[in-house]
Amino acid sequence: MKKNLLILFLSCFLALASASYAQTDSTTTPKSNDLTPASFNNSEHDTVRTIESGILPVFSTASSDLGGSNIQSQDVTALLGASRDVFIQANIMHFIVAGFQYRGYNSVNKTVMMNGVRLNSLETGIAGFSTFGGMNDVIRFMDQKTGLGSSRSTFGDVGGYFNLNVFASTFRKGLRVTYSEGNRIFKQRATATYSSGLLKNGWAFSVSGTVRYAAQGYVPGTWFQGFGLFAGADKKFSDKNTLSVVLFGAPITQARQAYETNEAFALAGDKHYNADWGFQNGVARNAVISKTNVPSLMLTDKIDLNDHSKLTVNAFGSYGRTSLTGLNYYGVPNPAPDYYQNMPSYYAPSSADANPTQFANLTQLWQNPANQQLNWDNMYQANASNMHTVTNVDGVPGATYTGKQSLYIVEEKRQDVRTGGYNGIYNTRLQNNIYLTVGTNGTISNTRYYKVVNDLLGGDYWLDYNQFGSSTTPNPQALQNNINDPNKLIKQGDVFGYDYNINVQRYELWGQAEKSFRKIDAYISATVNNTSFYRAGHMVNGLFPTTAGINGAPENGSSGGNSTVLDFLNYGVKGGITYKIDGHNYITINGAYITKPPLPTNAFLSAQTRNDEISGLASEQIFTGDISYNLRFRWLKGRITYYHTQINHQAWQRSYYDNDFKTSVNTAMTNVNQLNQGLELGLEGIVNKHVSIIGALAYGQYLYTNNPSATISANNAVQLLATDRTVYWQNYHVGGMPEVASSLGVRYTSNKRWYAGVYFNYFANNYVTINPNRRTEEALAKYIITDQPVVNQILNQEKLPNAYTIDFMGGKSFRIKDGHQVNVTLMINNLTNNIFKNSGEEQLRYDDNTINEFPNKYKYSFGLTFMASVSYTFN
Repeated sequence: MKKNLLILFLSCFLALASASYAQTDSTTTPKSNDLTPASFNNSEHDTVRTIESGILPVFSTASSDLGGSNIQSQDVTALLGASRDVFIQANIMHFIVAGFQYRGYNSVNKTVMMNGVRLNSLETGIAGFSTFGGMNDVIRFMDQKTGLGSSRSTFGDVGGYFNLNVFASTFRKGLRVTYSEGNRIFKQRATATYSSGLLKNGWAFSVSGTVRYAAQGYVPGTWFQGFGLFAGADKKFSDKNTLSVVLFGAPITQARQAYETNEAFALAGDKHYNADWGFQNGVARNAVISKTNVPSLMLTDKIDLNDHSKLTVNAFGSYGRTSLTGLNYYGVPNPAPDYYQNMPSYYAPSSADANPTQFANLTQLWQNPANQQLNWDNMYQANASNMHTVTNVDGVPGATYTGKQSLYIVEEKRQDVRTGGYNGIYNTRLQNNIYLTVGTNGTISNTRYYKVVNDLLGGDYWLDYNQFGSSTTPNPQALQNNINDPNKLIKQGDVFGYDYNINVQRYELWGQAEKSFRKIDAYISATVNNTSFYRAGHMVNGLFPTTAGINGAPENGSSGGNSTVLDFLNYGVKGGITYKIDGHNYITINGAYITKPPLPTNAFLSAQTRNDEISGLASEQIFTGDISYNLRFRWLKGRITYYHTQINHQAWQRSYYDNDFKTSVNTAMTNVNQLNQGLELGLEGIVNKHVSIIGALAYGQYLYTNNPSATISANNAVQLLATDRTVYWQNYHVGGMPEVASSLGVRYTSNKRWYAGVYFNYFANNYVTINPNRRTEEALAKYIITDQPVVNQILNQEKLPNAYTIDFMGGKSFRIKDGHQVNVTLMINNLTNNIFKNSGEEQLRYDDNTINEFPNKYKYSFGLTFMASVSYTFN
């Protein structure tokens, strides 16, 4: 009977996977929503502790372990720990290579905490992995919920939460040393962790340090250097009171990779071509370097008030910096080899700028690998030969300076982050068997945004001019990025261009009640919170010199001083029940209605230049629910879930450089609605005591459901380029991730303390992210009647080819006398070296006269990668 059911499960799984195989077309037009709720789900609540016996794998939390390429923006909830939930394990270990996002949610819809303290940024909504990257040994212990559900540590979010428990007294006593070798973003990692356990005097200590390094990462021109430090101490004053202090930080420096066009990949002959680097005096140098270093301090007091009530209070703070470098230039050609005017296609016979001679010359130049990369030596030579005299230096009449004016520089965009706050949670079990939780928290964030000259590339100075200001007005003041410090000579390390702060405050009060009956468990939870923020400009831009903001001001365009304070009162309510059919079968239903404030990063027309906020900002409204059927047999466990989430009134903003306007152009949309719905299936069947079969399937659909309004602004124009422009987004896919992901694996576990597993994974329905400017009446006006094929070409959303990978996981544990232990693990991803496009985007720059001038850009997955680790543990 058991084996028959197991065979039935595998047949159903393969049938669903086969259905996704049949969808192989590369492009699609928007369709109506045809996904119906055939089955239902909820994700389960787990307190997870990774078993260190060596029989189960020790999962890494490094995004570079898993093939990610952007640590700062990487969704951390996909990286943390190992859930007992079969579907979540597949997500963590196998789906991430294809860019899969849990239920299609953005990272802002998932809450990440440490010791109960919320780590999500108030400005971006994201909890960046780089905050605690590499601290694998100390973030093994967590309380987590995927999706909706009850929680005694937070109200949570629609994507669930992770609460990392890093109390020193909870760590296993002993020393653990680990060394790892691989071929991913980093190639070597060394970690050492010591925990004292709870000593007789009531103290407990834990320290951990890690180093990760690669002189050359998987992608050419990339490299990685990361450190991690954790220190924690607990003092148990009595059986009812424990005080804990935690300090952690993870400085990371990484050379980055660019998205590229099909043409660039083909000309370079490399699916991992990267235009962001080149040689300087024969040494490889990358222009785009990200750095993160935001150390944090937490103080926690846990008080058992009596045998059924406890109080936990936290105080926390962080202070640090993130930065990203890039090239800037003035009055000279764009040095990027993949710049569209440096590509042969720009001069192809079919293009608007057809030039057969130039087409042939560029095609020939691209055959030389040296011409495929940045030429640093040429930039140095251009700067060295550009002698120039500046008059009225620093606004002083008659003051002059003669020197080498840099035409090319490396600029560094910085964010200096300061955050602090408190958190308090009261838990109690009432006499009528109701478990009550009440929490409050408050956070203040102050982030300074500015940029400095990182490298003058052999020049003596850079002029702090708005090089595009003269294109909009004859007023010479318009050239000044800061009229309070005109004609400023910028040296290395000096601030220029823009300088402002975003100040945010958030306060929350929430509560939850839980009740268990013989057949039913139920909970209800509610939150009310207030978020306010404003921009404070430290420069007065020559194009936007007024001192008043857009609300009630006689004219728009304030750059200095404080903006209007934007204030949002929000609330949420959620609840759920679990019906216990018997000891092996459960049905869980959850529902929620949540409002959330717009993010400060999406709230301003052009935060780099002025205080004006976007018109029509409103709180998001989220309606969501899920229903699950859970199985818990000794020979079969898992769940199937249906979820449905409608997110309304979102704010959306992106920027790009436009040659026609000679500046950055910003597209902001309000009232963006989307629907995420689908099925999740995760099952594990035990064939015998050694062999198990594991299957997971995500089958979703993530669609925009309305036509939002767009406002378009340019950084060098007071007048808006467009207002209330309708963007026809309805029934387009959100894009940027596969909507179908599946995994089927076989795992063998030996009595001799080793295990091995092979997993086949398949991905489908991965769409590129789309450009709103192409879905407007203005973009289609000249084609709508005369050229329907061109209209289709403009409107169609590209679907990336379906793909598969095969992974291997294995390990062996050796026990040595006196409690010492050696663990060896090996993980190989993509055994067949199947390199595929795992993400793509339409360029935001778009020319309706030459629709192919700015084609889509992509990134490819890694091929065969591995990570081998050996750890030695002793008490």
